[in-house]
Amino acid sequence: MKKIYSGFFLEDGTHCTWEYAPRKCTLPEGIQEGDEVTLFIVGEYADDEVKCDVVQLVTPSGRVFVAQPDGTVLHITRYVNGVSPVVSGQRATSKGFIPKYGVALKAKAGYFYAK
Repeated sequence: MKKIYSGFFLEDGTHCTWEYAPRKCTLPEGIQEGDEVTLFIVGEYADDEVKCDVVQLVTPSGRVFVAQPDGTVLHITRYVNGVSPVVSGQRATSKGFIPKYGVALKAKAGYFYAK
């Protein structure tokens, strides 16, 4: 099995990708696989093809992250129509998003593996 991407996995089956880099993906410094983190919803992006919640990651030590290593805002894709899910984060980053506050989600740090 090889690591395809790292991220933060929620109980409802959704996730927030940290780094897409097959075989080379990592987690943020100080976070290990299985650690519980908090994702705070801070915004929303939506158009006819995609919808996502924009989030901030807060580590157990209190560090805050707002973007993936490549600069894409941290996000949870909620809807896609005819495009790749990665488009939601790209559009939220390039076009901006509507601020939205008040929801904290618990997630587990880990990796998505494939053969």
